[in-house]
Amino acid sequence: MVKQFYECLLLKVAVLILKNRAIQRSSFVSRRDNEKMYAMSEQIENIEIRIRNKYKYRYEER
Repeated sequence: MVKQFYECLLLKVAVLILKNRAIQRSSFVSRRDNEKMYAMSEQIENIEIRIRNKYKYRYEER
């Protein structure tokens, strides 16, 4: 339970870093890399949700 909490916390930090990094337009980060970072943040966020739900898959319609 404690390990799960800290894993989720670290994944949330990674998501925040990637999303904040993707929002800021930098002169040395290409648009393609910027979009990839945002896509990675969404994938990590999905992993964090699965860990938090103890890998119980729920297919939700968005």
